[in-house]
Amino acid sequence: MQANASFDLSNLPELRRLELRTRRVIDTDLMGHYRSAFRGSGLIFSDLREYQPGDEVRNIHWKVTARTGKPFVKTFEEDRQLNVILAVDVSSSTGVGTNKTKHQKALEFTALVTMLSFKNQDNVGLCLFADDIEEYYPPKRKRTQFHTIMSHVMAERALTAATDLNSTLEHIAIHQRRNAIVFLISDFYCASFEHNLRNLSHRHDVIGVLVRDAIDAEIPEAGLVRVRDAETGGMRILDTRSQRVRSGLKTLQAKRTEQLRLQFRRVGADFIAIDNNPLRPLAELMQRRTRRH
Repeated sequence: MQANASFDLSNLPELRRLELRTRRVIDTDLMGHYRSAFRGSGLIFSDLREYQPGDEVRNIHWKVTARTGKPFVKTFEEDRQLNVILAVDVSSSTGVGTNKTKHQKALEFTALVTMLSFKNQDNVGLCLFADDIEEYYPPKRKRTQFHTIMSHVMAERALTAATDLNSTLEHIAIHQRRNAIVFLISDFYCASFEHNLRNLSHRHDVIGVLVRDAIDAEIPEAGLVRVRDAETGGMRILDTRSQRVRSGLKTLQAKRTEQLRLQFRRVGADFIAIDNNPLRPLAELMQRRTRRH
């Protein structure tokens, strides 16, 4: 469903604090890397001129050519205004965390990208998802865009649903017709989604953002502990004193991160992982993309 454009005034003090914190970490170098890393995603029609030897035949404007009796070609310029979509996972597992929940980390990353996009005068949109699309806010450029988007992400909601990333990828593919940069922000505890990820990556510039927490890989020694799967509700007992259990969990999470990285690479998409501060992984991503260009 599409989100309402208004935002919750009860969150305004916290929104303002978040805005100030985000503005402080954005410097000239970061803005420069942003512009270099995320160039215009396509070409837009600029003008017509008479055909010259060497011009692409596919750019001939046949209607004007027929009307004037002279061959004319279309000229294009780079579309420098980006369309950015922040697809944020708000399922049950994102409510887990130690010092910060995964949702809070996703919130900080969303704030950082939204502010960078706003300063670059780009269009920014939001997609909140769990087992289905909860809210969809198409990319726009407005003065109140930061508050509007962040208010939706910060809104109180019951984190009771599992994650269906496939329906999210399909929704974006259907509703976002113009080329866009799509940040998929999630802990990716969900069913396989590579097929739909590949389809979306054919048209859009997709970046996977894995939100992690230390509790995923390192559990405190507390004897026999009953743990519940935040997505499925399933229960099991772990012996947290067992070195085999503890090292096995760490190895499992490291393999899972690498598998996700390879999955995004296979479809031609970028991938980063966030543990606490979102600034460094994003800055490193932008530097890598700038070098590729």
